[in-house]
Amino acid sequence: MKTEYLPFTEEMISAAAVLLAKRHARNRKSLPLLPVRFEDPQIAVKAIEARRKEKHKNGYAAFQDGKMVAYLFGETTTNT
Repeated sequence: MKTEYLPFTEEMISAAAVLLAKRHARNRKSLPLLPVRFEDPQIAVKAIEARRKEKHKNGYAAFQDGKMVAYLFGETTTNT
């Protein structure tokens, strides 16, 4: 199965929010003190939007068969 990597765009936020909500639900099984609210994709959308608005943030998303399977945000820094 081929994986395609694309720069993260605003149109990808809802798919990323679903991934975040599902991952958070899995994490809460072993860490039940984590807040439950991030299992809601609508709350996850807000968290992703906030992260993307930070200065120097950029990201990529991975797709398999047209479906997002992962995403990553990073920060660009320089040592000057």
